[in-house]
Amino acid sequence: MLYLFVSDGCSCFPDGNWLECCNQHDKLYQQGGSPIQRKSADIGLLCCVAGKGHPIIAFIMYLGVRVAGLSWLPTPFRWGFGIGKHHRNGTKGRNSNNA
Repeated sequence: MLYLFVSDGCSCFPDGNWLECCNQHDKLYQQGGSPIQRKSADIGLLCCVAGKGHPIIAFIMYLGVRVAGLSWLPTPFRWGFGIGKHHRNGTKGRNSNNA
């Protein structure tokens, strides 16, 4: 069951001109998937932020999501956070077919 999409922006990082990159990354993280899909999502974040003119910040963010986004960690921004689990605010969301 996939819940209504919720983003907190750039989790544990300032929301700069790369906020849209973080929101897209959150959408992919909500859905979860294979380890290859996770790495692809993380590389997408890296490329998006670097494309906004911040290659060093992009690399720091990439390292952060590779470590802190593991699905088995008890974080609200982990890989697959929206699949049959509680939302970031601690409550279950509504079922959403188009998130």
